[in-house]
Parts: sequence; C-alpha cells; structure tokens
Amino acid sequence: MKKTLILLVGLGLTLFIGACEQKKSSKDVAEEVNEDRLEKKSDRNDAEFVTDAMGNSYDGVKMADDAIVKATNPQVISLATDIRDEHKNIITELKATASVMSYSVPDSGSSATAKTVKNLSDEKGLDYDRKWLKEMEDLHEKEARKYDDAAKNCSDSTLRNWAGIKLVKIREHLDMIKKSRDNIK
Repeated sequence: MKKTLILLVGLGLTLFIGACEQKKSSKDVAEEVNEDRLEKKSDRNDAEFVTDAMGNSYDGVKMADDAIVKATNPQVISLATDIRDEHKNIITELKATASVMSYSVPDSGSSATAKTVKNLSDEKGLDYDRKWLKEMEDLHEKEARKYDDAAKNCSDSTLRNWAGIKLVKIREHLDMIKKSRDNIK
C-alpha cells in the first residue's frame, strides 16, 4: 500500500512538473539545433535570420488568412491576400535555402501571433480592420529591420542579396498598410 502511494505521489509530481514547464516553440527548437550544429558564428547568424524570417512569414500568413475571412474593407482584404501570397512565397524560398544550407527551421509561427488572432476575433467591422492593420504594421516594421540587417550583414552573399530583394516587397507592404490605415480612420 505504501509503495503504491509513493508511486502515485511520484507520478503526480512528475506530471505536475511536466505541465508547469514551458513547451518550446518550433522556432526555439530550430535555433537550438542550428546553434549546436553550426560551428561558425557567421553561419549561426545567417541561420538565425532564416529562422526568424520563416517564423515571421508563418505569422504573416496566419494574420492574413484571418483578415481575408473577417475584414470588411475591400482594400484590407486585397492587402491581406497580397501579404499572404508573398509570405507563402517567402516560406517556400526559405525552406529551399534552409535545405541547401542544412539549417533547421520552424514549421509554424509564434504563439504570440495565435494569441493576437484570438484577441482580434472579438473585433468586428472596421474596428477589426483598424486593429489588424496596426498589428500588421508592427509585424512589417519588425521584419523590415531584420531584412535590412540581413541585406547588409549576412555572410552568405546569396542570402544577403535575397534579403535585399525581399526587403523591397516588405517595405511596399508596409507602405500599403500605412495608406490603408490612413484611409480607414
């Protein structure tokens, strides 16, 4: 009886401790694998950019898919469609790059974006459109900074050039987002 009780208490503690631990995101796992696998700091920095860009693109697709369904303004729906298509293209290109360079990459976006989409679900009509545009502006500003840094600092010239090309499109999206926000005020 005592052995059974001890086993049950031990099992309960194990389950409790396991439930309290944070589950690692696929981005965190990819970064750890790259950190362990890649010897040169410059390769790890390039891999970090690819990992971040993949995660951000998954986030962009998730946010855009949500807006395509919930937005009311045709300009926002059109913008969301363009953003979704571009970010899907980025994901495809980065998967190929990661494969060639032996980088580990995430297979999904961040839990923060999932929470943002959930929070936006309470919004309706133009309130949704405004808040979605604000979130996308923040996401694209963050992306633009990362792509700008990569276009200047990636050690791999192909990746550096690719980041510069994509930076142009990200800035175009950012401009369209800002114009849409101004039109919807």
